Amino acid sequence: MAYYFLPCRAWELLIGAISYFYPCLLINNKYLTNRLVFHFGLLLILVSCFCISSNNLWPGYMALLPTLGTLLIIQARYNQGLIAKNIAFQYIGKWSYSI
Repeated sequence: MAYYFLPCRAWELLIGAISYFYPCLLINNKYLTNRLVFHFGLLLILVSCFCISSNNLWPGYMALLPTLGTLLIIQARYNQGLIAKNIAFQYIGKWSYSI
């Protein structure tokens, strides 16, 4: 129930809406800043892969790690480098919501 119902996940959708309506909320358009924010967001997502287990309540405070990591990656608008230009990752990103 906690995974599928809106009242438990509305805060994640709200973070996505903030990112959409305020695309420059966190970052200037400086290349170095964008790159650092992108990599920090990626780090948060990777850390969440190792820190979140079936023992954690979901969605709980641990859900902040991948959610904020995704927000930082979107806000960075950094499309350089191996990860951002990788076609496989781009397709996974396009399909990830329906998957």
